Amino acid sequence: MAGHTSSSYRNQKHSAKNGGLNRKRRQPGIQIKGNHIKFCCQALFFACAGLLSGSIFLQADLPASPPLITPSTPTTQKNLAIQVPKEIRDKKCAIILFGLPRAFRRLVLPSLRQHVIRINAEKYKCDWYAHWYNDTREMPSRSGQGGELDSIPTLKQALEKTILHYHHHDPRIQFTTDSNTTFWESYGPLIQKILTEKGQRKFRKEHAVDPRLLYWPVKDISYNAQTLINIVKMWHSIQSAYQLAMQSGIPYDRVAVLRSDVMFLTPIDIWSRVPTNQTTTNSSAAATIYDLHNEYAVVPGGFGMYPINDRFIYGPAKAVQTWATQRFSLLEEHVHETILKKEPGFGMHNERFLFHSIFPRIEKLEYDMKLCLVRVRADSSVWINDCGNLNDNVQIIEHDILQGQTCQRPLRKLDPKFRMSHVRQLLCDNVAISTP
Repeated sequence: MAGHTSSSYRNQKHSAKNGGLNRKRRQPGIQIKGNHIKFCCQALFFACAGLLSGSIFLQADLPASPPLITPSTPTTQKNLAIQVPKEIRDKKCAIILFGLPRAFRRLVLPSLRQHVIRINAEKYKCDWYAHWYNDTREMPSRSGQGGELDSIPTLKQALEKTILHYHHHDPRIQFTTDSNTTFWESYGPLIQKILTEKGQRKFRKEHAVDPRLLYWPVKDISYNAQTLINIVKMWHSIQSAYQLAMQSGIPYDRVAVLRSDVMFLTPIDIWSRVPTNQTTTNSSAAATIYDLHNEYAVVPGGFGMYPINDRFIYGPAKAVQTWATQRFSLLEEHVHETILKKEPGFGMHNERFLFHSIFPRIEKLEYDMKLCLVRVRADSSVWINDCGNLNDNVQIIEHDILQGQTCQRPLRKLDPKFRMSHVRQLLCDNVAISTP
């Protein structure tokens, strides 16, 4: 179905300096515009006793070709021997990317470099795999304005160059792609079934769809036909990328599967475990606790819990294989049996599917409450308050990830009628604040 290209590279030196709450509806909000950055605030209100979170956007109008590599001090083999415990020093690992690469080169890759590639490439012997859809443009939807997408050859070149800058071994780097045509040839009948099949039971519905639909989460108003199609596309992308890694014939010990459309705001060490006491405000402040016996899978916790966060996983290869490859095989059992017993009316709601049918099959699973990643859209907007503290996120994006490519203005109070305290504005000239 899908074609793929592969390559293995010699290490190169460069001199240049992945419980039951309904999904919240996105509400319209404030939009702050500038020549280079604009915030789109969807609902961030201070109640008398606390903050009611909404969805705030940061939009960056960055240079077309931002620097891919920043200066770094090469890590020597001697230093690596000190940093990495002997139990995992020579273990094999794979890092896998999936999905639609929205604003990948502008926003995702700099954060991937800073918080994923640099950390894991300098310490471990990881290979890299990716599955992407070979689309050139994303149409507007409920979660973004759409926009142009980087070509796959451009993405490959940028990712390869960044990975090779940090690796101390000869990594395997492979990609596979699909077009919309090949996707629909394979999944058209399944999608037709998902959108139309009915059962005998009527569910209490939240919007105008037939209450007898089995697969459709009729109790979640945020779902529409395109949402269900996108879930199938995501499942296929995850499965295809994982299968590409397994086709290498390499017996990987540790695997990470990460989205291609998020900015990683906290470090991800794929051999780490979750600290017993997650009380620090900065996840990088505590010393790394290694999973020396390769027992625990880790997923994000603390945000995006509907009732779990489905945005990435890392851990033992067997556990990640369950997460990545058993969704299609378990779908019928989930829709016709599991969800009808536990939460009838939610069909193939993606997070509930993982919560009820995938996670119970992973023996040891940990939730990292300090991990933070924010979604990116094709128009370079960012869901800046997906997790964490708003001001901290802005500073991380500006100083640690974009590294001075944006303009900075002092803290400023917005219109008090929105009950917002202050937001650090990354705006340049001609600042304008508009309200709905």
